[in-house]
Amino acid sequence: MPTIAYFGNRYLSFSVALGIKKLMWVTNNLPNSKADIVVIDTPAEKALKLPKGVIGVCCSNNPEGLMCLKRSGVKTVTCGTSGLDTVTLSSSVPKKTVCLQRNLITVSGKIFEPCEFIVSDASDPDCLLLASTTRLLCGLTPQ
Repeated sequence: MPTIAYFGNRYLSFSVALGIKKLMWVTNNLPNSKADIVVIDTPAEKALKLPKGVIGVCCSNNPEGLMCLKRSGVKTVTCGTSGLDTVTLSSSVPKKTVCLQRNLITVSGKIFEPCEFIVSDASDPDCLLLASTTRLLCGLTPQ
């Protein structure tokens, strides 16, 4: 299972939506153990230093988080409500549907092709999208 580092203030909501136990909660820089996936769920992580080889996950409505990932030069997967995002919500009534809009290569090299997943999660949309994108990168379907 890939190691996930989470930067943000909704740790509990994110970890419940993620449904994975192996999660680091970090606030400034990555600890000595290297993460495979870094989730940025806070607007201001300007001083964040990320090692090469990690995959960044960030909502497209978080420009500061996206800028941090861009400055670090890491591969980034965006989620949100834009047609440019890799993972979106295609429906929220009556059930939330997470949509993968383009091929996504997981940490282990598996390829997910565009598809939709009905999810039972009651999280706010951003937290649900961050968790769903992270699960896909881990090779798991959203729950």
